[in-house]
Amino acid sequence: MRFVLRSLVLWLSVVFSAQGELRLPAVFSDGAVLQRGDDVRIWGWAAPGADVGLRVSWGEKEDTAQADPFGAFSFHFASPDNPGPHEIELASGDVTHTLVDLWFGEVWLCAGQSNMEMEVSAVVPPGSTRLQEAELPRLRVFDVEKAFALHPEEQCEGKWQACTPSTALRFSAVATFFGQSLLDELDVPIGLVTATWGGTIGEAWASAKALRDFPECRQDLERLALLRGVPLSRKPLWLHPNRPGVIYNAMIAPLASGSQRALSLRGVLWYQGESNRGRARRYGVLLPALIADWRRSFDAPELPFYFVQIAPFAYLRDVGEAARLRDEQRRTLRIPNTGMAVTMDIGDPGNLHPTRKIAVGQRLARWALARTYGREDVAYSGPLFKGWVREEETLRLFFEHGGGLNTEGKTLEHFTLAGRDGIRHPAQARVDGESVVVWRDGLEEPLEVWFGGGAADETSLFNAAGLPAASFIGDGRDRL
Repeated sequence: MRFVLRSLVLWLSVVFSAQGELRLPAVFSDGAVLQRGDDVRIWGWAAPGADVGLRVSWGEKEDTAQADPFGAFSFHFASPDNPGPHEIELASGDVTHTLVDLWFGEVWLCAGQSNMEMEVSAVVPPGSTRLQEAELPRLRVFDVEKAFALHPEEQCEGKWQACTPSTALRFSAVATFFGQSLLDELDVPIGLVTATWGGTIGEAWASAKALRDFPECRQDLERLALLRGVPLSRKPLWLHPNRPGVIYNAMIAPLASGSQRALSLRGVLWYQGESNRGRARRYGVLLPALIADWRRSFDAPELPFYFVQIAPFAYLRDVGEAARLRDEQRRTLRIPNTGMAVTMDIGDPGNLHPTRKIAVGQRLARWALARTYGREDVAYSGPLFKGWVREEETLRLFFEHGGGLNTEGKTLEHFTLAGRDGIRHPAQARVDGESVVVWRDGLEEPLEVWFGGGAADETSLFNAAGLPAASFIGDGRDRL
């Protein structure tokens, strides 16, 4: 009954308000980059039952759709061969919207907390050649304004901006340098939709549907459901962005409202995890759930999802939580079409927001170029722990992407071993071909190995491409 009443209220609000006039999501506006291919999606709202016409500038294509009882309509069509600029005209009744300066290229959603939010101005000095090279009219960014909501919203706020030396200062650094790398290699327009909020937990970015199987989220979800319809100005003090689902509702749902109204994307970049450090095992379930959730929301079951392993930082009173979270991130690579940029060599133990974001963006771009765009000549991953075997009192560790293992002239350290008692001891290690041998004098039966187990450990194990090994914990699950 509650659903029926709410649906009736929504329907009446469309019919008897200005919302019944033709309107479009903010992401469909002048200067936009839309995903090229056979499934370009554009949607909006008009009066219930009204006809909506579509006309494009690159050919004879015209189409008509009818708004449903709630006023929603959508169009699906193939992109033109020419990337742009183009125009699209939508008309209903006496109202016409003409979108100009549109381009078709590669669109990526870049989301997460503060390390994804960190702006170019924080990592590139004024007057640097990096900024002088930022006159890139075919690289465009739509930054979703921060908001949270109790239920999925239809609209978000933001605008498309071309990359220039002045606008780039306010763009996400990771997203911008990722996009610049793609633009250089693919030579097509690049659109970056950024949705970021510092200090937020992963649960806030997942939908209520995805969180139903998390008992620790259930009470919050029930409390939030009771507040539907209450004006934001009267929300209780405990309601804030770090509640389950509320950022998804306001910043992701408007971009992905189901198969007919989901923004066409090439892939997702995700840089988040620091705020979940104290609940690493839960994150090992949450991150895969969020990936599946977003793939469902964007109607793209195989949507590439590339994330960043959190960087070394000297957290207070850390007793392995950071390493465990990094390991859960690594284990998420078992999910198809995922990838992980490693930052063990480019962090800053004294700064939660390390400034070497150019390398982060470029490492994410390596994953995209190799795995999404099929560039066989691009090395994209550093050594990834595959498993171990015991050889008397030592463990021999094996890696994927481990060709040319080396330490770049540094000491191989930050390994620990544990025996049956579970107590970790500092260990020695050496590279042996494409494997690493680890031992602890006096420890006869090692059963667990940690690499980069300290929260602030800056490691020095690389492959021939100069890409760093991921932090890992090898336990009984990894015995070969």
